[in-house]
Amino acid sequence: MFSLLILPLGISVGFKFTPLPFLLAQAGVPFYRIATIASIVHLPAVLGFLWAPLVDTKLRRRTWLVLGALGTSLGLWIAFPLIGAMHLNLLTVLILAAGVGDSLVSASCGGLMVTTLATAAQAKASAWQQAGQLGGGALGGALVLWLVSLVRPLTTGMVLTVLIALPALVALTVAEPATAPSHRWTMQWRSFVTRIAHPRMRIARWRSRSFDAAPQKRLCATCLNSTRRRGDTRIQAANRAIPAISGSDPAR
Repeated sequence: MFSLLILPLGISVGFKFTPLPFLLAQAGVPFYRIATIASIVHLPAVLGFLWAPLVDTKLRRRTWLVLGALGTSLGLWIAFPLIGAMHLNLLTVLILAAGVGDSLVSASCGGLMVTTLATAAQAKASAWQQAGQLGGGALGGALVLWLVSLVRPLTTGMVLTVLIALPALVALTVAEPATAPSHRWTMQWRSFVTRIAHPRMRIARWRSRSFDAAPQKRLCATCLNSTRRRGDTRIQAANRAIPAISGSDPAR
């Protein structure tokens, strides 16, 4: 089952890896622009941790998986006829938005695996998930390249949309318990934004750290001076004791 649930991600990533650069090159797009577009559309795979906690809030994970797959299929369906040298910026934005959807598919699939399967069955399910992701990427990319040579780009985009959306519907058959209401992620996100993005709070936090460090510096200086005084006293006592010892020794 999990090999089917991850297929939307595999097909989407496979399209971005192979058919997209090939079709852009066929359309006469310079190689440096193709490299730039490829780098941008893969950003959701790097930044997905920012919105992945969404799948643990409000809706069930299976619902998030279906929504992510439908968003991915819709974005690629609109973007596919735009592949060429005329609408590169719009094409990049649409594929980037579709990438956000397939990253939600990945997060939801992992959450379903943990919450619906026993620990012993998770290893087997994760293996099937990897097989579905890699297989979907290879077969999906090959199918798109084959269809482009036979039918119009709009038809190819429709076929790609169906291939991404249909497997995600299998998630609705998963017996998943309802998600408990939680505001933990919202509170953490607000705290992160407030602390990082608010300049006044950053300055106040820096000043408080500076003021807190001042007493510690004074304390360290006091300890150092006290140690030095004790060392000087011991040296002076030793110097006074040396003549007394040498005077009481009859051999000297």
